[in-house]
Order: sequence, then C-alpha cells, then structure tokens
Amino acid sequence: QYFFSLAQQGTVFSFFREIVIGLICGFLGFLALHYWTKHSKQKEIQEGTDTALYFSVPLGVFALGGIFGGSGFLGTFLTGLFFEAETHTKKIVDFFENFVQAFGKPIIFLLLGSIVPLEVLFKTSLIGISAAFIFIFIIRPLVVFITLGPWIFQKNSKLNFADLLFLSFIRETGVIPAALIVMIGTTLPYADYLFGIGMWVILLTLLIEPPLTPYIAKKLAVAV
Repeated sequence: QYFFSLAQQGTVFSFFREIVIGLICGFLGFLALHYWTKHSKQKEIQEGTDTALYFSVPLGVFALGGIFGGSGFLGTFLTGLFFEAETHTKKIVDFFENFVQAFGKPIIFLLLGSIVPLEVLFKTSLIGISAAFIFIFIIRPLVVFITLGPWIFQKNSKLNFADLLFLSFIRETGVIPAALIVMIGTTLPYADYLFGIGMWVILLTLLIEPPLTPYIAKKLAVAV
C-alpha cells in the first residue's frame, strides 16, 4: 500500500515536472559556463577568475530549479555533466572535486542516516535488498550498455565489451541518490519508507562493489 500511494495525488506528474525543469535549468547553466569559457579565451582573461563563476552558476541553477518547481540538484548536476572543462580550468575542477569528496559527501550521508530510523530499515529490508540487487545486476548494466554500447562499434574505439562490464559494476550508488532522497523524499507520502529503501540500495552497493573492484578488473583484464 505504501508504493501505490506514491502514484497518487499527482506524485508521478510532480516527479516528471521536476526532472524536465531540472533539465532545462541544467542546460541554461551549461550555456552560461560555455559562453564564459569562450569569452575568457577571446579576451585573454586571467586564469582563476572563473572560480567565482563555478560557485555562482551552480548555486543559481539550484535556486532557479527550486523557484520554478523543478529539481535544483538535478539541474546543478547536469550543468557540470554538460560542461566539458577546458585545459586551463582543470586545477579549479580538481579543487571542487576534492571539496565535495572531503566535505559534501560526508554531510549528505550524515543527513540521510539521521532521518532513517532503524525500525524503518528493518521493515523495508526485504524490498530494499531486492531493489539493491536489481540496481546492481539489471538496471545499472542496462543503462551502461544502452548509453555506451554504440561507441564500441565506432572506428578506432578504445571501448570494448570488457570495459562496459567493468563500468557496469564499479558505478557505485552513493551521494547523488542520497542527496535526491534527502531533498525530494520529504515531499512524498510515506517518505520514511522511501528513505529506508534508498538507504538499503546505497549501503549494499557500497559494501559489495568496492572490495570486489580490483578482482573484477583483473579478471576482465582492464586493470592498469
């Protein structure tokens, strides 16, 4: 009954609305970063001045998505995904990656852990564990092969079948779904059960995949 209620009260429409608005906001953020990079090259603007832009544009995209009823987090994520960092921005990108790893991720996991009671984890254990294995062995491999599979058949492609198998296994479910659960889960009915299932998926993925990654890489002959 908990999951039937998720499809009621316009929840499905609200979910797709957040995705669409997040996509639009993310693309607008990408255009802003792309234009600035092109402009800075033409005007020979000093390197490092785009650090403030790397803070303001994602925050602006996040706020814009929230104002129009979309997923600001998705928009911010897509802005970074669409934007291909130029050579002179690599150091800045490395700084933000280290910042997220050292500060952002622990905060998100602490927030998620604090709002998931142990009682809910026990109640959702069966469906949560099942969902985790479905994500690990079905959904994630399908997504990897659908999105990257066509590249195998391109001329001079460096990808092969073993690479896709490895990518299917190592793409761990972690901070992104945790942040999405924290941000949009509270607006859904039976949010505590959604938190519990999401926590099971994240926990099992992070417990199973990282220890086996070196072994899988060796077996598939993709280890460097």
